[in-house]
Amino acid sequence: MGPGPIAGEGDIKMHCCVAAYISDYAFLSTALLPHHCQHKVHFMVSLDHSMWFHAPFRADHWMLYECESPWAGGSRGLVRGQLWRRDGVLAVSCAQEGVIRVKPPVTESRL
Repeated sequence: MGPGPIAGEGDIKMHCCVAAYISDYAFLSTALLPHHCQHKVHFMVSLDHSMWFHAPFRADHWMLYECESPWAGGSRGLVRGQLWRRDGVLAVSCAQEGVIRVKPPVTESRL
């Protein structure tokens, strides 16, 4: 049995809520990847999270979540994401800025 139809008018809100939850899960940590962070993250908190819904989709179908961080510095990070349907249609775009605090590594001189 193949995948069902795209979300209908009645349940699209539920699929949007699921996409919002999924899009925020570990999204901000993408900003740490280019820095090969050896530090322990003390805390991360979102300052804002925006989403744009472009096309109907089902959150319970296979989707590709592409994330990138064009900038990080000064204890903040910016992340952008795109949620693609299996048929190649861009369904959702996301952006998030957040605060990232790391603990400095423990050195021998501090022991």
